[in-house]
Amino acid sequence: MNCSGWLARLQYKKKDYNRCMSLKYFEWSSFLHVAIVTDLDERESTGYPKKS
Repeated sequence: MNCSGWLARLQYKKKDYNRCMSLKYFEWSSFLHVAIVTDLDERESTGYPKKS
């Protein structure tokens, strides 16, 4: 078994996994941002604070 090749593959997978996770985090945070902004917009337009 080629140890260095296996190690390189492992590193690549880790990098791939990190990129995937950061992408998911970015999607989730932008989704949250949109939800918060629209919530604030609705509050301002109706003039009523929402019950939490």
